[in-house]
Amino acid sequence: QMCIRDRYMGNISDADSILETGCGCGYLGVETLRRRKPSATLQLTDISEGMLIRARRKMELIKSSQSGILTLHDLYAASKDVDPSKESPECDIPELNVSLRIDDNQEMKTVKSESLDVYLSNFTLHIVPDSLKMIKEIYRVLKPGGRFGVSITGRRVNNEFMMSFSDAAIEKGQPPLFGMKIFALAENIEGTRKMFEDAGFVNIQNWYEFIPFGIRSTADLDKYMGPPWIAATDEAVKSDIMAFVKDRLGKIIYEEHRPIGLESALFVGQKPAA
Repeated sequence: QMCIRDRYMGNISDADSILETGCGCGYLGVETLRRRKPSATLQLTDISEGMLIRARRKMELIKSSQSGILTLHDLYAASKDVDPSKESPECDIPELNVSLRIDDNQEMKTVKSESLDVYLSNFTLHIVPDSLKMIKEIYRVLKPGGRFGVSITGRRVNNEFMMSFSDAAIEKGQPPLFGMKIFALAENIEGTRKMFEDAGFVNIQNWYEFIPFGIRSTADLDKYMGPPWIAATDEAVKSDIMAFVKDRLGKIIYEEHRPIGLESALFVGQKPAA
């Protein structure tokens, strides 16, 4: 998310229409809203009702905030106690030129062909069943000359934080947190780039980027003692998993003196101008 924000989003200031798919809880949407020009339309989509409700709450908080700035407390509070049976995820917020819709990245029914200046997607391409189909949808909805920015999970070897929790779960007889598919696109970076090229995109750039977390001691890991990093509910199993993680990551912190964080792979590019 930070990768798209810092390396690509500086280019959205001239866009009249922006889409973020797989918007999740809306963190990137908040940043997009801050950087786009006020007259630009912003559509946020997600296939999950619960996630879209969280994003909608953040947009509504911005609408009601005099400063338009949300604190971390605001952001976290907006993600709690979500019940799709009591709240509608979809809505229009005309005061912000924002709309939120349930939609599938691989076959978007709420977005017209050649209607967008900018398409953003954060950590979604690697989890959809058909990544190529999603890339073709990006091409379809962009105007000629339109731009995209997509981030995916990076390589296993540089995502020791994620792998530690997943390996610990397997070691303790729990289901893995995720399948190895989520790393496949980044570990075959040239093949992934070729999918964008074959779809028709030009001026493609791609790179890996590592974002360190604020983890400076094994005590800092205690804040991750629960979902989504630990799915187990049994306290003894949770304790065993955390001990496994602290032992593995502790070697990185205290012996190898390396930062712990998240590696992403980034792709930006353009649909050819007419």
